[in-house]
Amino acid sequence: MKENIILIGILCITISSCKPGSGSNNKSHAKDVSIAIDLDREDKLSLYDLFSSIELIPLETKNESLLQFLMEEPDQVYKIDDLFYLLDRPQDAVFIFNQDGKFIRRVSKSGKGNGEYVSADAFAITDHHQIEILSSIGRSIYCYDSLGMNFLERRIFPSELPVIHHFFPLNEDEYILYASHPKENEGNMYIYSWKDKNYTKLGYKLPDWTPFGPKLSVPFYMLNDQLCFAQTYNGDVFTLSKDKKQLNLRYSWDFGDKTFSLSAIPENKELSYYIDMLKNISYDYAIQFLIYKENSSFYFTRFKYKNRYKHLIYDKATKSYRLFEHFTEGGQCVPQWIDEKAIYTFINPYFIHNVIDLSKLNNADKQRLPTFSNHDNPVVIKYNFK
Repeated sequence: MKENIILIGILCITISSCKPGSGSNNKSHAKDVSIAIDLDREDKLSLYDLFSSIELIPLETKNESLLQFLMEEPDQVYKIDDLFYLLDRPQDAVFIFNQDGKFIRRVSKSGKGNGEYVSADAFAITDHHQIEILSSIGRSIYCYDSLGMNFLERRIFPSELPVIHHFFPLNEDEYILYASHPKENEGNMYIYSWKDKNYTKLGYKLPDWTPFGPKLSVPFYMLNDQLCFAQTYNGDVFTLSKDKKQLNLRYSWDFGDKTFSLSAIPENKELSYYIDMLKNISYDYAIQFLIYKENSSFYFTRFKYKNRYKHLIYDKATKSYRLFEHFTEGGQCVPQWIDEKAIYTFINPYFIHNVIDLSKLNNADKQRLPTFSNHDNPVVIKYNFK
């Protein structure tokens, strides 16, 4: 049952996005933003070619801090200063831990009273360190202080907008909003001003025939004060224009005839048809870019090709890349947060061997390994850059 849920979720991600203003994957953009990738390469890359050390940080396990991630990882992650903020959708809560894994606070305001939300579907941390929680069912964003102790305000979306599934604060007034099921003849993204109580539409539109729900991954992130949007079916990255009226293609991966196009998917079929097709489509195309993280030096992504996970690390300074299935020590590359100093992976203890082989770490890293059990809270794997 769980595998079917994951498969349907991936299918939603795979075919629920398209180029701005287009219903197909049109590769007519400028060549200077396209990065050619040879899918036949299999590079050998050690953890220690890229990272100086590996740290494991168990998140404190106590009754009030227990996490219940459905997909073996947080639904959404922020690291701000020395705090980790983790969204746990099954519990409609945001959990806060410090950088040493100590539990700080659980922000859980589920209910119908003042300052309470119907559901916690996404969240963001603002520049002023406010916690803002999106309740799609409640059609609102609920604002709290930095530790979620004090309710500040509820921001209600106008009825003219469709149900919002993802959001990102651009400043104190404006937000970019993403609706998986827009109104007829409208796109999926909007810029909304709380002060003026109005919105503008961005030229990003899903195919009208798409019968699927919201994406699982978080599509927005900020890099050097610039809002970025990553497209999960082919890994293209866009930036919001200065006038906030459109998305501009920043770069894309060119896999030649293995580059996935929405034109490969016929319209108006039954759900069972798309599920069956997804089982085999990665044999022919690079697809399902479910992980995409970026800092000023590197871009990390993971995708499927020939029904196997491929990891791609692009070095911006040298304009070179490494493509591999596993590090030479074993394990995968699945960053869920990145900053200039490290990448962070949050993983349940019983699943950690699929991500990193602890027995193959160097002696210095082995000596720092903490103790934990399979029934404990997730462990943060911190990969420190050289």
